[in-house]
Amino acid sequence: NGAEGDRHIDEAISVLSAAPPGTELAEAFAARAVRDMMYWRASGASMWAHRAADLARECGDDKVVAYSLMVIGMTEFLQGRDGTGTVEQGIEMARAAGEHHTVCVAYANLAETAVERRDHDHALRYLDHGSAWADEHEVLSVLGYLTSVRSRLELDRGRWNDADALATSVLTGPAASPLNQLN
Repeated sequence: NGAEGDRHIDEAISVLSAAPPGTELAEAFAARAVRDMMYWRASGASMWAHRAADLARECGDDKVVAYSLMVIGMTEFLQGRDGTGTVEQGIEMARAAGEHHTVCVAYANLAETAVERRDHDHALRYLDHGSAWADEHEVLSVLGYLTSVRSRLELDRGRWNDADALATSVLTGPAASPLNQLN
């Protein structure tokens, strides 16, 4: 329900903009950036993510800066540039801030982008790092997503049985979620 989600985020930004700028507004900017990124609205995603990162820096909120850097890097990919370095900078900040979910999502985004580009070596590296981090820190929803991306990679590599086993585990395993089932 994209339009309704956008409306709620815009309303949050409007309400929070009336108060002194703070972390909550930076988080709302970041949420808007993610929505735009999910719908391939690269210029909007980039603008909102930069606003989120700038405000989060002013507020000293490294977790929002890290998340925003991940989004900025991914929008660079959407715009035909290599955003790997920016995403990796976000991963390092997220690790330092203890933001395990952000670390895992960033690795998943890098892995999925590498799979799309048929860059199997990098995809495997990101999948291995992300899966290990997700497993160690019990970020099961993203672990399931990483497994679904790995299934897609194995399908692309012609490893049909491995792809099938991985996909089946996503659909029936403990990390099964509607999002992972769609991927």
